[in-house]
Amino acid sequence: MDAAIRKVKRFLQEDQGPTAVEYAVLLGLIMMVIIGSVTAFGLKVTEMFTDTTQTIALASESG
Repeated sequence: MDAAIRKVKRFLQEDQGPTAVEYAVLLGLIMMVIIGSVTAFGLKVTEMFTDTTQTIALASESG
């Protein structure tokens, strides 16, 4: 019984477990920021191409 308690105490005192979890959380947050940035940038690019297409269409109709 004492050996099991010592193993649990040793496990709880080790820093490697929480460090891996912290890195996983940090990686998840970084991925969320990257995905959000790419999505926002993609929407702006799509809007820019739509505006350009409409301008060209209007110019060709009136010309």
